[in-house]
Amino acid sequence: MTEIGAGITAVSHGMKVLAWLRQVDKNYDAAEFKLKISELADALYDAKDALRQANDRQSVDAAEIERLKSNFKRKGELVRGEGNYQYFSKPNGKPIGYPICPRCVELECRMVELKQSGYYNEAECPVCSKSYNPVTCYYSDGSEDGDSDEKARRKSSEQSAKIAELGLKINGS
Repeated sequence: MTEIGAGITAVSHGMKVLAWLRQVDKNYDAAEFKLKISELADALYDAKDALRQANDRQSVDAAEIERLKSNFKRKGELVRGEGNYQYFSKPNGKPIGYPICPRCVELECRMVELKQSGYYNEAECPVCSKSYNPVTCYYSDGSEDGDSDEKARRKSSEQSAKIAELGLKINGS
């Protein structure tokens, strides 16, 4: 907010100099007149610079607000997994991938997925570099619906039946 205050101060000073210039009479010293014109130009440049900085800062703040809103919405979509870590979730509500960095969520409201580092149960945050161990990575089973467990059981029993049938044909029964 200091940029806005500086801009207002510079504009106020420029307005005072402008008011003084309006009251100048023809007999005034040319050097002093040029000095006041220079002060006015400086005040206006300062105001323009301060307002440009304030505008830039406002754009950065607006982007940060949008990021926080998006992360707030995404946080509602997180699910708890093994180790009490939070994970992104599939449409069926089951966790997927590596956990979200607890430190980044807590301190910066950032949703950063950990990445494997070292052994299969070690992970590190690519942003804050904090390491976590042990962690679980949930892999996709290829389906996005909630019936994946039932489909897997059905597929397994179908495969078992085919194997048994092949075993009977091989043994000649």
